Parts: sequence; structure tokens; C-alpha cells
Amino acid sequence: MAKYELKERTPKYMTCILASCPSISEHEGRYIIVGKSLSQTKVNELGLAGKVGEGEAVIEVPRELIDHLKDKA
Repeated sequence: MAKYELKERTPKYMTCILASCPSISEHEGRYIIVGKSLSQTKVNELGLAGKVGEGEAVIEVPRELIDHLKDKA
């Protein structure tokens, strides 16, 4: 059982029955995003190596996962 209750923000058409799809939720004014973690090589190729701090991760999700939030604002 989850300790926190998250507000689901993933568009209905992008949700999956299995837990293997990108998703976005909201908790205490912050977004919680599940996506594909990028390798250090890819992070370096994107020029982001110096922008990723300790405890941070670079992930990628389909653009539409986040773009749909603009319409809800």
C-alpha cells in the first residue's frame, strides 16, 4: 500500500494496465514523472552532464505526456 496519495495526471489514452508506461502524477504541488532513464553516454551526448546534480536523474517521456497539461491549466 502506498504511503502517499498521488493525483493521476496521465492522459487516459496513454495509461497502461501494466506498470511499464510513462506516467505523470501530482503530489504536494510537484509532478512525479515515470519515464525511461537515460544512460550516462546519452546524457553526455545531449550536453547535460554538468546539469545533473547528485540524486537527480535524466529521463525521457513522450512529449504529449506533458503537453496535455497546458490544456488543463
